[in-house]
Amino acid sequence: MTQEQARKLSSRLQQIIAQDQIDTGFEEDRQFNIETATFPFSVKATVTFEKEVVEDTAPPDSRDTRTEALAKLDRTFHDRINGDWLEAYISDPTQDGKFERFKEPFSASHSRTCESCNGARKLRCRSCGGRRVVRCTSCSNGHVACTNCDGSGMLRCIGCGGTGRQDYSENVPYRGVGGQTFYRLETRTRACSGCGGKGRSIYCGCQNGSRVCPSCAGRSEVQCGGCSGTGENVCSTCQGAGDEGFKLTYTPVIDENTQLACEPDQSTFDRYMREVPGFLEQKTALQRQNLKYRAEGANGQYRYNAVAHTARASGSETDPALILGHESMEPYRSPEYLDRISARTVQLLEDDALADLKTYPLGQACLEAIRNKPPFDLGGMSKFDPGQQLTNLAAQARKRLALKLTEGESRSIAILCGLAFAALLLVLLIPTSSSISSLLAKVYFGIPIYGAWVAWFLQSKKRREKRSQRALEAIGEEVEIGTAVLKTSAASLAVAQAFAFVVAAQVNGSQVCRFERGVWDNTVCGIGEYLFGLTLLFH
Repeated sequence: MTQEQARKLSSRLQQIIAQDQIDTGFEEDRQFNIETATFPFSVKATVTFEKEVVEDTAPPDSRDTRTEALAKLDRTFHDRINGDWLEAYISDPTQDGKFERFKEPFSASHSRTCESCNGARKLRCRSCGGRRVVRCTSCSNGHVACTNCDGSGMLRCIGCGGTGRQDYSENVPYRGVGGQTFYRLETRTRACSGCGGKGRSIYCGCQNGSRVCPSCAGRSEVQCGGCSGTGENVCSTCQGAGDEGFKLTYTPVIDENTQLACEPDQSTFDRYMREVPGFLEQKTALQRQNLKYRAEGANGQYRYNAVAHTARASGSETDPALILGHESMEPYRSPEYLDRISARTVQLLEDDALADLKTYPLGQACLEAIRNKPPFDLGGMSKFDPGQQLTNLAAQARKRLALKLTEGESRSIAILCGLAFAALLLVLLIPTSSSISSLLAKVYFGIPIYGAWVAWFLQSKKRREKRSQRALEAIGEEVEIGTAVLKTSAASLAVAQAFAFVVAAQVNGSQVCRFERGVWDNTVCGIGEYLFGLTLLFH
C-alpha cells in the first residue's frame, strides 16, 4: 500500500467518524486509533464455457435433419471456443464488452416429415369421415312437417277457426210473474256445419302432412361444413407444409469456480469479504498482477495476484469499531460501536424527551418517524439502526405520545354522554300540555337533543386545542397523532340519546309520538324522528 493511498483511506474514515458523531449527537470526547491493513491474496479460477440448448417449433425453412442441425451448432460453438474467449472473459468480467460477442446465442433449423399427416399435408375430415356429406339435422328421411296444415293433411276450417264448434243465438221462453211467458236471447254452441265438428275441412296440397326438406332437397344428407364438401382438411400440425419445423438455439454460459487465498490471515480475509462493503471491489483488488491463463477448448484456468486494503478504527473494543474497505462505499460498523453511538437517542426515546431529538439528524429522523404513521422509516439514518431497535423505540414513543395527548378525553366524553342521556330522558318522561303548539313542542324536545351536539362540537374544539398545547410541551411543535376519538365520541353520543328514547318508551311511552300502538311503535317512532333530526343537523 502506498502512503498516498493509506492517507486517503485514513482521512476518509476520520471524516466518516466525525460525521457519525454529528448525525447521532454523540457528545463523548472519544478518540479512535486508525490503522491500515494490507491483504495480499491470490485468485485461482476454473472456467467452463458451456451451452444451454433450447428447441422450439418454427416454420420448416430448412431441410436439414436434427443431427445435421446439431452438427452445424457444434461447429459454430467450436469456432468460438477455439478463439481467444478466455482472454476476452478475463479482461471483461462484466461480459458487456469484449466477451459479449462470445456469449451471443446462435441457432440452426431442422425439419422432419409431419407425423400427423405423414407428409400428405391434409387429413381426412373428422366430421364426415371423408364422405363429404353429413346427415341432415333439419328433417327426418328427407321430409319435414307441413306448416300449413300442421302435419294433418287438412287445412283449418274457416267457419270455426279449427275449433269444430260454432256460436249461434236463440230466443228461449221462460215464465215470469203471474204465469206470463217471456223470451230472452241466449248464445249457444253447436257443431260446425262446414267441417262437421272436425275443425278441418279442406285438403292441403302437401304429401299427407309432410313436404320435401328445403335443406337437403329430400336426400337426407347435406354438404359437410367442416371440410366444405372436400372430405379433407389442412393438417393443423404442419399447417399444410407436410413437414414440421424446429429451431435449435445454443446459448453459451460461463460456469466459474473461483478460489481466493490470503496467506497472512485467511479467516480475517473471509470475514471482510462477507461483512465489509466493497472489500473486493476497490481499485487495487481489481488490479490483476502476474495474470496467467490457459484454455483448452471449452475449459480454461486463470490465476493472478491482487491486494486489498482496509482502514480500521479501534477504540476500547476488542474488534475494530469501523472497517473501511472501499473508496466510496459505507464502512462496516460493529454492533458495539452502533450501540455506543446511538445510546443518546435510545435514552431520549425511552425518557420521552422528544424535544431534545430535534438537535441532531438521527433524532430528527426518529421524530419524523413518530409524526408519521407506521411503517416507520429512518431514511438515510437507517445505517445506525440495523437491528431495528430505534425503530421499535420510536413506535413505542408514538403510542405513549398519543396517550399523553388524549389524556382525560374518555372521561369528558363519558360525562357528556351521561348528561345528554339524563336530559333527554327527563324531557321525554315529563308530560307536556296538549295545548302546546307544534313549534313550541319542537323547541321543547330539540333543546336536549341538539344542545348536546352543540356541546359535543365545543368539546371537540377544546380537545384539539388541548392536544396542540400538550404537543408543544412534549415536542416543542404541534403534531397531529391520528386517533378514533372523534368518531367514537359522536357514536357514543348518538347511542346515548337513542337509548333515552328506548327507556322512555319502556316506562310510559314516548312523549314525542302520540300513537296508541304500544310501547314498541312509540319507541321506533321516537328513534326515527331522532335520526331524521341528526341527518338535518349534519347536513
